[in-house]
Amino acid sequence: MKSKILVLVLIIALTLGLVACQNAGKSEVTALKNYMSETEKSKTTIGEITIIDKHNETQKIYDGMVVFESPVDGINFRCTFQKEFWDYFWGNFDGDEIALWKLFKAYCDFLGEEYDENGFTSDAVKNMIVKQSDGKTYAETLPENYCNGWYFDIDAVTEIQEHIREISIYDEDMDMTFVVYVTLPPNYDATKAYPIFMLTDGVWSFADHPVFRKMMDDGKIKDIILVSVGYDFEVDGTDENVRSRVFLQDRELFLRFLTNKLSPYLNEVYKIDFGYSSLHGGSKGGVFTHYAAFNSDNFDNQSFKNYIVASPVWWTPDFRDSDGSDMYKSEYGYFDRNKTLNKSIFVCGGEKEDDDFAEYYRGDDSTLKGIDKFMERMDKHKVKTVECKIYEGCHHSDYLPKMLQEFLIKHYGY
Repeated sequence: MKSKILVLVLIIALTLGLVACQNAGKSEVTALKNYMSETEKSKTTIGEITIIDKHNETQKIYDGMVVFESPVDGINFRCTFQKEFWDYFWGNFDGDEIALWKLFKAYCDFLGEEYDENGFTSDAVKNMIVKQSDGKTYAETLPENYCNGWYFDIDAVTEIQEHIREISIYDEDMDMTFVVYVTLPPNYDATKAYPIFMLTDGVWSFADHPVFRKMMDDGKIKDIILVSVGYDFEVDGTDENVRSRVFLQDRELFLRFLTNKLSPYLNEVYKIDFGYSSLHGGSKGGVFTHYAAFNSDNFDNQSFKNYIVASPVWWTPDFRDSDGSDMYKSEYGYFDRNKTLNKSIFVCGGEKEDDDFAEYYRGDDSTLKGIDKFMERMDKHKVKTVECKIYEGCHHSDYLPKMLQEFLIKHYGY
C-alpha cells in the first residue's frame, strides 16, 4: 500500500514538474475583474483605424453638425461646422483640392465677415465656435497650425495600419466616450502575453506609435502593446478644460475607468502582462499619473507596474482649486496605508520649463520645485524605486520624445 502511495506521489510530482517546464519562460497573464456595465459593453466597439486618403475627404454628421476629416496642408485636420455651412461650402466650391485657407475663407464668406488673405487673423477664424443644440461649445478652431483632432503623420501611420485597432469605449461614470488606439507589436502572437505601454493625451501620443513600433522592428526594445487613450472625435482633446476635467477634477473616475474597465477589457481582447505594464502622463497628465501611482493600492486590479510622471503641474489653478488637491503633498496618504512602495516611478521635467509658466504659480511651487520636494519625500520614506531626471536645455514638453524612447529602452530593452 505504501509503495502504491509513493508511486502516486512521484507521478503527481513529475506531472507538476512537466507543467512547470512547459510554462517556463511564458509571460504570466493576470486576471483583472471587468467592472463594465452592460450599457458600457454594448456601446464599446473595436475595429481597424480609418486612414483618410490624401486626396479624399470624409464627412460624419453629428446632431446637425458635420465633422470634416481630411489631411489639409499636411495636417490631419478634423473640424466641425454647421451643416448649413457645409452645404454652402460645397455649393460654392470651385477647384479640385481643399486648402485650409479656402475652408476658412468660405467660412468668413458664409458669416459675411472679411477674410485676411495674409493669415488666419479675421475674427471669424479666431472665434470659430460651433455650438451644440444644448448651447454648449462644440468645437473651436484656432489659428493655422491648429487641428481639432488627432495629430499624427498619416504616411507613418498608414505603413502600420494593419497592426492598429481603434476602440470606442464609453464610461457611464464620466459620461464620456474614449477613443483608444492599440498598436500590436511585430509578429504578434495571440497566445502570448505582452506588457502594455499606455499613454494619456492620445490626441498627441498616438503620433509616437510608428516610432515606438519601429524600435521593436529594429531590435531596440522587446515586443509590447502600445495604447493611446484619447476622447471621442466630437471632443477637442487639446482643450485645456477637457484635460482639466479628466486628469484633475475627475481624476478618481478616470483612474477607475483605466483600472477597472479599460485594462480588463484589453486583457479580454489581448493577453496582457500587467506585471510589466507602464502608464505615462505629462503636464496635467503627470499630475494624474502621480495620483494613479499613489492610489493604486485602493484597487484589487493592478494594471501598471511603472508610472511616468512628466512635468507635473501641481501648481495649475485647475488642480489647486479641486477638492483634496493638497493631499498630493502626502502622496494621498499612501504611506499611512503602506510601509513600502511596490511601484516604479520615473519623474522628469525640462530644465527651462519653470520660466514658461511663472505667472501662474500664485505662490505655489513651480514644476521643478515640486519635483524636488517630491524626491525629498521619497527619500524620507526610503523609497528605492523612484528615479528623477531633468533634461538640460529643455522646456515643458520638448524633451518628451527623447525621454519616452530612453524609458522604453531601459524598461523593455534587451
